[in-house]
Amino acid sequence: GSPISFSAPGISRASASSNSGTVEPGLRADPKPITIQATQSGQTTSYTFDLKAFCATTPPISVTNPDAGPLIDLYNATNGPNWTNKTNWLNGGSPCNWYGVSCDGNGRVSTINLGFNNLDGTIPASIGNLNQLKSLIFFNANLRGSLPAELGNLSQLQSLNIEYTQISGPIPASLGNLTNLESLFLAVNQLSGSIPASLGSLPKLQYLYLFVNQLSGCIPNNLVALCGKDIRLYGNTGLPNGGDFTAFCANGAGACSAGGPLVLTQPTYNCQTGAITFNTSGGNGSPISFSAPGISRASASSNSGTVEPGLRADPKPITIQATQSGQTTGYVFDLKAFCASARVGLADSGNGLSVQVLGNPAHEQVRVRVTGAEGQAVQFHLTDLRGRLIESRFVEQAKVGEEQQFRLEQAATGILLLQAITDRQTQTVKIINQ
Repeated sequence: GSPISFSAPGISRASASSNSGTVEPGLRADPKPITIQATQSGQTTSYTFDLKAFCATTPPISVTNPDAGPLIDLYNATNGPNWTNKTNWLNGGSPCNWYGVSCDGNGRVSTINLGFNNLDGTIPASIGNLNQLKSLIFFNANLRGSLPAELGNLSQLQSLNIEYTQISGPIPASLGNLTNLESLFLAVNQLSGSIPASLGSLPKLQYLYLFVNQLSGCIPNNLVALCGKDIRLYGNTGLPNGGDFTAFCANGAGACSAGGPLVLTQPTYNCQTGAITFNTSGGNGSPISFSAPGISRASASSNSGTVEPGLRADPKPITIQATQSGQTTGYVFDLKAFCASARVGLADSGNGLSVQVLGNPAHEQVRVRVTGAEGQAVQFHLTDLRGRLIESRFVEQAKVGEEQQFRLEQAATGILLLQAITDRQTQTVKIINQ
């Protein structure tokens, strides 16, 4: 599970740790065997890949099926050669026989289920050309980049599941075009920005899981149409009340003010780590972009980041700006004053979220105790160091000294990560599985 570095003359890659790249044109024109080496913890292994022989025996890829092109794009964009299971992919036969793909009676692709299959890369925009697709599942994958707006072209789609990935950026408003959509699962990613109001207009939607992301702003008023459905927004600290949809349905808490202006409120800040989250209220539900000099963030639409070390060492007021639909609002956050007041109350604060492993290293099972979450909902995610999900568990209302036991028989030996998430806090602990 420790990092691996690769060596492969004649192959262009982003870095030594990257396991994918492109064979250089000269070597492709005059193919010779390539010696690939991998080094981990000082140990090196190698493999000689006969490029010429491989290409001579690889059958041509079928492009007669209109859905083959987008699937080939997906394979290439997500490091298909290293998928856990790639049976029949690119073998020249019908895509209907490729692993994870199902077709309807007309031979058109209707289902793609590649969850837990080691996808590594980005989702290609051409996926939106699969106009007969009804179910798309990329659960637990090392997907990066943003959700392509072209997903909104999948007019027959009934279920979309892209959870437990590294996907970031905004939720495309174009998903509001999916009038047949019944379930939208985008939880436990790094999505940022506001919740598109267009999601409230989906007539068949029964399940909307957006929990544990970095969403911000208010809850669009027309999401009231989804009250009574299974809607989960918790774990988004930039949303009012952390994304309490029950309160929204009960009394309108966190709803976007009808025509009301966007307002920046005091950010959520950790004086020890420098982690900061911008908070807003009001607005119209459309995407928000932020500006905050001295704060490192993934993108302009991200409402969270880290205060740079120099500013933390010599704290000065930070001017945060938020822009929505051409209107800009600001908030001056006095970093020094905030942390000074936080230190005063630190001695009285004994109710922060804490996770204690009861017996570490562990074997076959492990028990943990959670404090500081009494009466709150807690989501647990147990993964290995590569991000592969071992178990996910939800506790609706934690007890005082809540204890949970996790089975480890299916987990590989080594270090595991257990994350406990409430509406306002997240704690991660390492478990050594022997």
